[in-house]
Amino acid sequence: MEMFKMDKPELELYGARTGNSLRAAIALEEAGLAYVQQFIDLRAGAHRQPDFLALNSAGQVPILVDRRVSLMVLTQSNAIMMHIANAAPERLLPGKSAIRRARFHESFFYFITDVIAPNNAAFQMKLAGKEKEADYLVWRSVAKLEASERFLVDGPYMAGDRFTLADIAGYTIARASEASVAWDRLGRLKAWFDLVGSRDGVRRGLQAFDVRKPN
Repeated sequence: MEMFKMDKPELELYGARTGNSLRAAIALEEAGLAYVQQFIDLRAGAHRQPDFLALNSAGQVPILVDRRVSLMVLTQSNAIMMHIANAAPERLLPGKSAIRRARFHESFFYFITDVIAPNNAAFQMKLAGKEKEADYLVWRSVAKLEASERFLVDGPYMAGDRFTLADIAGYTIARASEASVAWDRLGRLKAWFDLVGSRDGVRRGLQAFDVRKPN
């Protein structure tokens, strides 16, 4: 892959069609930052190749390579999202209001810890053949997702009237769990889901790692 050649783009995102990768891609698209996406074929074992492991010894996606000032490699999806948001705070952060910022942090970390984490754990349980435990974790994740409607009190987005990382975190897991959500009794959450899904940046981010999309 020749990861470290000087003629490489300033921002390069390595990923696959996983929730973590898609969140990073959506953040880049919504931030309006030019980047090059590199699809990593997990089924073919591309994440176990020496060049990839040189970037992330854990062999996981996503990876953001940032060459804008000096070479920096980030391998944790939430750190990648925050790094991107700090480069374009007017597009991905809630502004200077202490109340808005507090609500942003509450909803963002709620999705990461209470909704996404049990969903990820369910996947690992299924791999281990523990179907009953996996089913419980999926149920818990969906229940917590449905409860996130309580954040939609001061505007159409999770932190109020401004789109933020919290909406990216919430939308990707809501989209993955869409068939299990009781949308008919969650009017505000459904309106939010449709609004976020209609954004051009979100749509482009979701397509970032389509297999046949050229880099």
